[in-house]
Amino acid sequence: MLNLMPPLPIIARVAALLTFVLLTSITHAQSPTDPPPPTDPPATAAALQTDAAAAQPADAIAFFESRIRPLLIAHCIDCHGPETAEGKLRLDSKQGWQRGGEQGPAIVPGDPSASLLIRLVAYRPQELKMPPEDAGGKLTDQQIADLTTWVRQGAHDPRDGDQVVTDIEAAARDHWAFRPITPPPITPPEIGPNANPIDLLIGRNLHDRGFRATEPADMPTLIRRATFDLHGLPPTFAQNQTAREDFPKLVRELLASPRYGERWGRHWLDVARYSDAKDGVLMYGDARIRPFAYTYRDYVIRAFNDDKPFDRFVHEQLAADKLSLPPDAPELAGLGLLTLGRMFDRNLHDVIDDQIDVISRGFLGLTVSCARCHDHKFDPIPTADYYSLYGVLASCIEPYDRPRIGPLTDAGKPFEDEFAAKLKQVVDQQQTHYDEVLKTARERTADYLVQAATTEPDVAETAIFFLSLIPDQLRPQVTRRWRQTIAKRAFPDDPVFGPWADLVAEISRQPMAPISPQTERWRQNGVDPRIIDGLVAANPQTVADVAKAYGQILVDAWKKAEAAADPADPAAIDADPLASLLVSRSGPVWFPKQDVANYLSRTPGDAYRGLLGELDAIAVKHPDAAARAMVLWDAEVLCDPVIFQRGDPIQRGAPVPRQFLAAVSTQPRSPFQSGSGRLELAQAIASPQNPLTARVWVNRVWMHHFGQPLVDSPSDFGLQTPRPLQHELLDFLADFLIKNGWRTKPLHELIMTSDAYRRDSRLGDDPAFREQLTADPNNTHLWRGNRQRLDFEQMRDTLLMVSGDLDPTMYGRPKVLTDESNHRRTIYAFVERQNIPAVVQTFDVATADTSTARRVTTTVPQQALFAMNSQFMLGRSRALAGRVAALASVDPVGVLYEAVYGRRPSDDERQLANEFLREGTTEQFAQALLMSNELMFID
Repeated sequence: MLNLMPPLPIIARVAALLTFVLLTSITHAQSPTDPPPPTDPPATAAALQTDAAAAQPADAIAFFESRIRPLLIAHCIDCHGPETAEGKLRLDSKQGWQRGGEQGPAIVPGDPSASLLIRLVAYRPQELKMPPEDAGGKLTDQQIADLTTWVRQGAHDPRDGDQVVTDIEAAARDHWAFRPITPPPITPPEIGPNANPIDLLIGRNLHDRGFRATEPADMPTLIRRATFDLHGLPPTFAQNQTAREDFPKLVRELLASPRYGERWGRHWLDVARYSDAKDGVLMYGDARIRPFAYTYRDYVIRAFNDDKPFDRFVHEQLAADKLSLPPDAPELAGLGLLTLGRMFDRNLHDVIDDQIDVISRGFLGLTVSCARCHDHKFDPIPTADYYSLYGVLASCIEPYDRPRIGPLTDAGKPFEDEFAAKLKQVVDQQQTHYDEVLKTARERTADYLVQAATTEPDVAETAIFFLSLIPDQLRPQVTRRWRQTIAKRAFPDDPVFGPWADLVAEISRQPMAPISPQTERWRQNGVDPRIIDGLVAANPQTVADVAKAYGQILVDAWKKAEAAADPADPAAIDADPLASLLVSRSGPVWFPKQDVANYLSRTPGDAYRGLLGELDAIAVKHPDAAARAMVLWDAEVLCDPVIFQRGDPIQRGAPVPRQFLAAVSTQPRSPFQSGSGRLELAQAIASPQNPLTARVWVNRVWMHHFGQPLVDSPSDFGLQTPRPLQHELLDFLADFLIKNGWRTKPLHELIMTSDAYRRDSRLGDDPAFREQLTADPNNTHLWRGNRQRLDFEQMRDTLLMVSGDLDPTMYGRPKVLTDESNHRRTIYAFVERQNIPAVVQTFDVATADTSTARRVTTTVPQQALFAMNSQFMLGRSRALAGRVAALASVDPVGVLYEAVYGRRPSDDERQLANEFLREGTTEQFAQALLMSNELMFID
């Protein structure tokens, strides 16, 4: 390469090089609850230490043209230019490196330590090495120093270049799901005064295909279909008397019943991966129970019964604490969506990934969590957007004292008293540990500085939880923050760490120059006199000596400031630039009190976490405790997220703002401003301008009515999902939802009063229908009804209802599903995560480990064996036979048919039944009816 670089003075070159080595040997890492590192002092010519550095952009651009552009052309553009762009990173324009590649932005202007490009060219351990060995190998020390200087200056780059648009982004612009909701035109003459627009839209497709629809189902079939759809239960005798013209009235009555929320709440709980249990290792018995999880389930049921607008439903589940609600508002329980997922053995990264997954798939129909380790392979979701959402959720904590949202009764007072006493014990213990950890960390400042200055970063420094800390071990998190502080401030113009940078450069020489000649320059640069005097007295000869000297100086300043501080004004210590490093919230020692468990060694840490576990144990022990909401709040220190390269928290890349996804943002994005950003995130998700949320929800509603969704993958509307056949219908329904105030009950009415919903599922002997069945076996054109099998909840609740055993009690703590005395609706059963009952697995119940978009339906022998042999089924048969005996009826067959099927038996059925009863018992006959397809299927 042609050398266009003028020679630098030797001292400046060494200083620049060693400054870079110091920067790139330090991991720029910040845990979600870490305080931000101190901000950089303004960059000056002295700080840059090169003859090309200057404060004016013109000079900085000249430096780019003479040093950086030739370097990029010679070593980078072949692999990261318009022709190749390996890793999706382009370095041929400013927009290219600003955008970055699969691992996020390549450069953070002003911060070499956070810039991926600088770390890669330094051939750091655990990083990719660029340029690779087979493409020229590592850059020279001078080239690396020049790149570092350029980034430190602000990475001025005059190259405009073409806007970089990936193939996925280009495809997304025309993808149907990312386009605005556009309801199809329907004119009044076309629809008529009483016609349903759903039928018009479906009819267009049927006409184009030459299909004919089946006739309306008979009323018993239609009534049964409606009651199972909205209540999950068979119709009552009175409901079965509904005339065809009164069907719309029946639908409204079903929607007004509290049974509606119990059925449709269960649908949402599948999406929300609801469970009453924890999933921690060695969590058994009562220790596995989340005692107040049920408050989220009850919140969901009430939300459906109240027809809560779906946009408000979104707001409350993501940010109820931000909605100016009363402190005891039941709506706070909506935050259970975020707090009731898996615990992942306290690995916060996995917990947040699970939260991102349930939010994105549940509300948006996007698999955002696929972008955790790299840009999404199929959708326009870069890793940077994943970590923008990560920052929102990492800025939140769960409080120990959850808000009480239920009435306090005399029976619940013992819990309140015991809990308050235990909570005080926790708070006192927390404060004691916190004071001890901070005091020890401050006193051992020298040890931390030596560790940061003389060692490579360790994996433990970026972990969220620690299992083997010993009493005298340096706390990895504090070491990491000292690394950050040095990386950000070890430049010659810094009034505290400027001498550190100079001495590290001098130490590389043999022999070292005396320290005294530098002191005058330090004084002129405004270096704190205590730093100068302490270094002169220590006369350090190694990097470790420099670190020890700094440690002693800072500890002495802290102790002196603390002794002189006014107890009434403890914040005054922050005014001392040296003492504040060990005391202030922006210093490397401080951390939020709620994180203290992660700073404790094994024995006290286990004891403290055990104490926290007792808070839940008390609630489990007191079944009459008033309901409390499983909430989260914004943390004391918000997370400023960075990209985890390849999803590895050890390899921390460029910072990203907390903001919404670019793919579904209709306006230029701006970072969230209010706290963690949860409310702004909720508002963006539930915005009428967001084309996904309304589509995703109406598609779920349609699926539960017809057994098949309009979009085959209800939680994935990404580029791999083709435009649905009934796209116009989908957009009409989404628009209808928004125009009706995001309320779901009007949507139910519209769907259930359509001809499409009321069609017969039976084809009879009509050859035309047989041909249509061959051409459209999945009924995508909606020309007939879909026969559906009862799901597990419908089956169990139906068996309880027809046998007369159903307990209609609503809300409250769950009961074990397999308890023979549990006759409540299945939605109130305890939902396990680890020891899942066999019957739950046999009948395809949704897993609580992840969001379930659509349950699978299987037919396996165990299902038939359950119907024939289970204690539950035998119990229902006995109860049903007992109802007949209690009536002392002369027509037991008729009574059984009416109880189970809601109809009278035919002559043939009666004859067969009487023949059976001559040999068998009423209980056996009752069981045969309860096992039948007529009961287990909906036509």
